[in-house]
Amino acid sequence: MNRLTLPSVRGARKSFHEALQHNADFSHAFSGLAKTYSIEWVLTARGDSELLRKAEESARFAIERNPEIAYGYKELGMAKLYLGSLTRASMRSRAEELSPALR
Repeated sequence: MNRLTLPSVRGARKSFHEALQHNADFSHAFSGLAKTYSIEWVLTARGDSELLRKAEESARFAIERNPEIAYGYKELGMAKLYLGSLTRASMRSRAEELSPALR
């Protein structure tokens, strides 16, 4: 996902799905999926809220697989923020506790 274009974001999503076929508990792959859904939502002018629901679901899977890794919380916070259902602060603060580099 070094370029933010729909083809590159969707290609990254395909790679994350492939990683999950090899290891269904790979937390980082679920976090990556969440990020691709959120980015696609932004790139497509915020037209499909289903993308954000998928981002939220993927982030929750990431947290369930490994609650000690910050990225799941970060992506869940972003999805909920875009959905308008929470302030960024609550999930972001948990992510920062786990990984101060996210500040």
